[in-house]
Amino acid sequence: MGLLAATRSSKEELGDDAQLRRAVGCARRLQDPLGELAKVDPRKLGLGQYQHEVDQEELRAALEQVVSSSVCEVGVDVNEAPADLLAKVAGLSHALSRAIATHRATHEPFRSRSALFELPGVAGKTFEQSAGFLRVQDGEQPLDATAIHPERYGQVTQMARDIGVTVSDLLGNAELVDRIDGAKWLGTPGVAGEPLGPRALQQVTDELRHPNRDVRPPFVRPAFDPGLTSFADLAVGMELEGVVTRLANFGAFIDVGLPQEGLVHVSELSHGFTARPSEVVHIGQCVKGRVIEVEPERKRFSLSLRALQPRPPRPERSKNEGPRPNKGQGQGQGQGQGRKREDDTRAQGPRDDRPRRDDQRRDDRGGKGGGNKPGGKGRRRDDAQERPEKRERTLGFRLDLSAFVDRVQKG
Repeated sequence: MGLLAATRSSKEELGDDAQLRRAVGCARRLQDPLGELAKVDPRKLGLGQYQHEVDQEELRAALEQVVSSSVCEVGVDVNEAPADLLAKVAGLSHALSRAIATHRATHEPFRSRSALFELPGVAGKTFEQSAGFLRVQDGEQPLDATAIHPERYGQVTQMARDIGVTVSDLLGNAELVDRIDGAKWLGTPGVAGEPLGPRALQQVTDELRHPNRDVRPPFVRPAFDPGLTSFADLAVGMELEGVVTRLANFGAFIDVGLPQEGLVHVSELSHGFTARPSEVVHIGQCVKGRVIEVEPERKRFSLSLRALQPRPPRPERSKNEGPRPNKGQGQGQGQGQGRKREDDTRAQGPRDDRPRRDDQRRDDRGGKGGGNKPGGKGRRRDDAQERPEKRERTLGFRLDLSAFVDRVQKG
């Protein structure tokens, strides 16, 4: 409410009394939230966590486009909307919106959309862009209260004549609207020469069925706890209902009726994994959570939404699936068996069915060197051959020293 009371238009309209501006801003926000929030620079609402780290001009242009799209989709009453809200309508500038507000204050209210041509600057593209988003209630032309553009008035009037009724009879009567032969009017040009397409025809018939329809969802007011009047009333375990005010990467902030907002961490939004809070909640949503932490010295408290949500059922296991082994036991057995097999392999030595090189070379020489005589050079050769076997059992790999032994014998 401080942002609404600090706007330039509020000071110009209500004076320098800050308390009066806050009170009037609260009442107007209940009556028309869109009209009041459109007065505030959207960058000051603090809806994004890293909004100050991006280019501010690009951010302002993007947010202004979103606000303008929202205002145009809802529509604006040209005789009641403030100048700041009129300036959000496509095609209307701040100077032209102030001229409209001044004209209706000094003269009688506008009786039709075509009465806007009396103002300087409203002509051509300006009127073409803005006329479909401006509403005139109880005016001379009943279609001025709908979203139907003036360039389609002639076609709608002819549609009503074809079924033998007036435009006033056609508005809000779904049975009469269903009698319109839409295929007959497809491709017919309007005042500006643009042909009527299927989408435009659907929009025209929808407006005829539901004139003055508000496209916004119904407003749901959160049921604040009447016993919660100050931060000291908070206690762990309380179940509070509130509304989501802003989102950050680490969680969502909830308004529970206190000046301080509660934080719901991203891990407390739901039972499943949540990458971003926007996957679970959105701004303006009414939620209910349980207080899980209160920090009186820092004036902070945390809520949990998943604490009040039912746990999802566990997936059923297949009948053919055996009992699930203990995680620690299974790992220990696997490691123990593996080590046992490795130790046995090292003790026995590597199995090799291939003939040994030294035996093969001795056979090729025909037993030369007294390999079969006990106590001779063959004995020393056999002792030298036993050494690799001992090292093989110790180190777990085979060491071939036949070439070294041959050089020693020859030397």
